[in-house]
Amino acid sequence: MAKLKIYGNANPVVGKKEFYSVDEFFAPSPSLQLPETDFKSTSQEEVKWSIWVKYGNEWTKMTSNNKTGTTVCYTFSQVSITRKGIRMLVEKNGEKALLEIQTHKTTNPSIVKVDLLDANYNIPTKAFAYGETIIARVHCVDMEMLQAKVTLWEDNGDKNNAISSNLIIESKQGNILNGICEISFYLNPMNAWRVNANNANEGEMHEYYVTAEIFTKKYNTATTKNTNVANPQYIPSPAEQKGPSNKDQQQIAMSDRRVHDYNEQRVKISPTIAFPVREVTNSLMMVDMDPQTWWPFKETHGKCKNCEKDITLNDIENAFGTYINHKIARQEIVKYINEFVKLSKEKGKPIHLDTCLRKAHFFAQIGTETLGINPDWMVETDAKRYSVVNCKTVFGDRAKHLENAGLLDDYCSDNPQKRLLNYVYGKGNGFDNGNGNEASGDGYKFRGRGLKQLTGRGNYKDASKILKDVFPEHYIDLEANPDKVKEPKYAVLTAFAFWEKHEIWKVADSLKESTDDNIKKIRSKINPGLAGWRECKKYFEKGLEVFKVNKCQPVDGTQEDNGKWRFPIDNPMLCMYSQGGLLKPWHGSFGKNIRDELANHTGNDLLAEPGTKVYACVRSKVEKIYTSSSLAGKVVVLKVLDVETFKSLRNENYLPKYKNKGEILEKGFDPDGDLYLTFWHLSKNNFFNVGDEVEYDDIIGLTGISGWNGINFSTRNPHLHFEVSNVGSAPGLEGKCNPSVYFKFKTEDELSQNEINFQNRLKEKEWK
Repeated sequence: MAKLKIYGNANPVVGKKEFYSVDEFFAPSPSLQLPETDFKSTSQEEVKWSIWVKYGNEWTKMTSNNKTGTTVCYTFSQVSITRKGIRMLVEKNGEKALLEIQTHKTTNPSIVKVDLLDANYNIPTKAFAYGETIIARVHCVDMEMLQAKVTLWEDNGDKNNAISSNLIIESKQGNILNGICEISFYLNPMNAWRVNANNANEGEMHEYYVTAEIFTKKYNTATTKNTNVANPQYIPSPAEQKGPSNKDQQQIAMSDRRVHDYNEQRVKISPTIAFPVREVTNSLMMVDMDPQTWWPFKETHGKCKNCEKDITLNDIENAFGTYINHKIARQEIVKYINEFVKLSKEKGKPIHLDTCLRKAHFFAQIGTETLGINPDWMVETDAKRYSVVNCKTVFGDRAKHLENAGLLDDYCSDNPQKRLLNYVYGKGNGFDNGNGNEASGDGYKFRGRGLKQLTGRGNYKDASKILKDVFPEHYIDLEANPDKVKEPKYAVLTAFAFWEKHEIWKVADSLKESTDDNIKKIRSKINPGLAGWRECKKYFEKGLEVFKVNKCQPVDGTQEDNGKWRFPIDNPMLCMYSQGGLLKPWHGSFGKNIRDELANHTGNDLLAEPGTKVYACVRSKVEKIYTSSSLAGKVVVLKVLDVETFKSLRNENYLPKYKNKGEILEKGFDPDGDLYLTFWHLSKNNFFNVGDEVEYDDIIGLTGISGWNGINFSTRNPHLHFEVSNVGSAPGLEGKCNPSVYFKFKTEDELSQNEINFQNRLKEKEWK
């Protein structure tokens, strides 16, 4: 019997389709360019193909490239050129054959293909709905860092004509990195009306497609096939009268083995706008795991089921009532709230809107600011001007000064009320928030906008800084463009920015009852004059009901800071994956031979995208700053000064989660001795000097992937290596303690689905 072999091109050019076979017919010409359909008849399920990629010292199966059949085709992408190693494996009837692959650059830069994916980056299995997101993934070869223009179209039937009447929905641009450019398009419900208005004969589905264009010496373009989006305005025509069924006419002939349509029932179809529609499965991406070592993913612990639920339009209407004329505007707001909450978690900088109580407080405040999320009040005085009575209620002494000067009636009668706002918000009049004087015009220019009613030049400037930090891809200088805040996207983002900058969520966590004092306490963080606190109290009480605060039942308590300590990074979680990208969540824990019985690990590895801020944790002194000649890279060592606070964090009941893998509590560590915190693999460690004192929330560095002599290493799990010890930067386990004894870091069965997605997303890239 002939030994199993792979016949095909071991040195393919990227972007070019190649065929690989176990059939000896292909031996003389391993890369024949024959139509793929010619091989369907020879396809056999027992012939299984897979691609393996080398990361570090480990080989990882790229499960998305699994195929079956006697002959299969592969097109290698641009990123394959950077791989340390690629292997093709075929298995048939217990035999295996291996082919080492070495890809080469193309001499023909081009767009290989464009995929249309759903919001979870999967190939869609059903029609899209308005309110969802389409992701266009453009695959290119030899076009690194060029800019691609990607356009979403609605097809009216002349897609292939030189002059098209098809409707352009939106165009965006993005850079090509590792052969891929990804652009997301939100299917705005407003476009359903545009499409139907453009073509009166639209049916049950709208047909969308995407074009990609790249301008080089040679113009490159590609067009996708159409994808369906449900038409929410489609009304089916009355069904024709159906005659007697085959069952009535023919009965069921058991011997003819034919199927007859005998099952008849009336079905009601209700076309809707889905907002937003996402299918999230409670599962992990598995990478070449032995079934005996695979651990089943468990339901999230530590949070009640309602805490991380998406906000819905129904929640808004239950809390603030229904505005028939503003449903679409409110849908936009809900969409952006959910989108940016999820995005912030994926970036490891979560917006603190993740408990039922926080939601109730947040919406009570923005409801008070906008008269119950009423879009007519999204810009102060544009639709609803201040009356004399309201002016006195809201602005107090400032309004009285105008009244005493005989100006209040005149200022309130202006349209627009520029003089009024320039005075009450002018510098020196009690509430300037960074504005210039009355004559500067800042009061009106920086009047209240958005869900928070962001007011004052200083607050616009601060909101811009937070956007740049948390959502850099959506950054805009709001001080220079204040009118952007009235748009739903920035109305939401600025509300989050204010909520985070002033840490209002911390106040919210301590106020669980609707008392006058409680509401005034949190309202003062929004409006120092307490304007609207009574309305806020009503909204909060409604929010307690809508967001089921009294039914909020977290399984486990969470460790919260007390203003004297904090975690080393925001939202700290242990790495699920090894440096090679394999699912080994114990690798980031403290232990003896915990690295698959091959190596010790002297701290905790906390997943962090390079550039993440690193904090001092407690008041300390900078003991040492250096670049290691070992794998530690750029390092900062702190000596704890606030020993009392640090000792209060110790959890005497901590049990090693991965004890069976080698996790231990400590090795020769004295909790009453000198205490040191050590931070490895930093990209920047020069924020302070040796001997400086740092506070608990001082930024002492930025995460990175620095290794030997500061040179970056290659990894699938960029992380901060964090140690607690009596010995500072000494090697080995001796004199060190498991950081999880002091800090509650999330482990793999405590992660939300968004956090799992974040880990999976980072793992897909080789960081170096």
